[in-house]
Amino acid sequence: MSPATNPRVIDKARGILNDFIPDVYIYNEHLKGAQSGNSPGHSLTLYTESTTDVVLCCDNTATNQTLPEDLALTTTHQLLDAVHAGGCVDGSHQYLVLLLHGPDSTSRIFSSSRTFNSIHYFFSQKP
Repeated sequence: MSPATNPRVIDKARGILNDFIPDVYIYNEHLKGAQSGNSPGHSLTLYTESTTDVVLCCDNTATNQTLPEDLALTTTHQLLDAVHAGGCVDGSHQYLVLLLHGPDSTSRIFSSSRTFNSIHYFFSQKP
């Protein structure tokens, strides 16, 4: 990947997120070859933290055929969807929280709508 890819991803993501909140911090690193685990493309991971310390995360990886701007657009919209859906657990980690709580837990979990993996976890539990 070209070193010019990272600024393109950051500019697009920052342009979208700045419409909602002015203090957006995006960091980057450029690795290649063995340092990057021989990754075939580039990726973007975005985190958001609320005033109540809820952290939501979204990440995507692109291949050589994906434009950096498209990667930023997709990932940013997924993060905004997770924020809009609410909850303390984002969709990609719901089943892990359910797994760690166990079937006999009396705790409550506030999450967004159930994902495919969460529903599959519920059906895989034996009564």
